[in-house]
Amino acid sequence: MKLKEHLTRVWLWYNRSTMSNIPLPERGQPLDVTYINQMAIAINNLASIATTTSNKTITLANNPSGPLQLGINEVRILASYVSVPVTSATLGQEQVFAINYPGSLQFKTPPIIIATPVNINNTPAGKNVAVVLNDITASGAQGTVKFNSSGDLAIGVNLLIIGQLN
Repeated sequence: MKLKEHLTRVWLWYNRSTMSNIPLPERGQPLDVTYINQMAIAINNLASIATTTSNKTITLANNPSGPLQLGINEVRILASYVSVPVTSATLGQEQVFAINYPGSLQFKTPPIIIATPVNINNTPAGKNVAVVLNDITASGAQGTVKFNSSGDLAIGVNLLIIGQLN
């Protein structure tokens, strides 16, 4: 996507309720000071709105004592991928995988994790797997991939990890 198209989409979203649209220049039209000033004002307004979102809250329901109301700046989302080292599987076979969160992303409590299998080679055996998370801690997680059919495959696991930053 071109920068001009992206900025136009951002401005259209932003402008719906807060300000009028900035007219787009015609192809080959020289940019003048007024037009550049309008763009700078719109970008500054958008930046000031974006920085105030740190005051917003999110409910994180992974605490045994009940849901937590946290500032959006206290919650971190980590998207990760783990390769499962199996090239051929038999019915009922299981393979353990693990992830350790990077040092800067240690959580206060065990985070919420969403795990989905990835059938890398799009094989029939790869289409019939299940992912179970066995052990989730504040510093890492362990899971198992269970193979529900036999055959050659290449499997990975996508992980979406959401938790309160330590």
